Amino acid sequence: MKFRCKITGEDGNTVYTNVVTAEKKNEIIIKNQPQDVKGEIGEKLTLDVQADGVTSYQWQYSTDGKNFYAWSWVAGYDKARMQFELTEGRNGMKFRCKLTGEDGKIVYTKTVSALHINYEEWETPIL
Repeated sequence: MKFRCKITGEDGNTVYTNVVTAEKKNEIIIKNQPQDVKGEIGEKLTLDVQADGVTSYQWQYSTDGKNFYAWSWVAGYDKARMQFELTEGRNGMKFRCKLTGEDGKIVYTKTVSALHINYEEWETPIL
């Protein structure tokens, strides 16, 4: 929608301001939430979020996922996809993504976990 203002002076002269455009900013719509990831120590794991109306992403981590103050920013992870190596220290860690929308509002994804799965070879028991 476009607007301009008509200004009439005491002397009867009229001037108009420049035309401006007003646009409604889109709200964030999360299409796909991140999911828990599992793997072996040293394996590269990936977390993804798919959303519309997002201007910035910031992945966060927590060791317990409960205490608001326990969440820390993951430096350098500012895209919809976060890839990282699973280490002993990251085993059981909780992750979420802070999304900032075109309208300035902030939305968080659900909290997910990174878990170590020990893939042991299983033998068929002899009966």
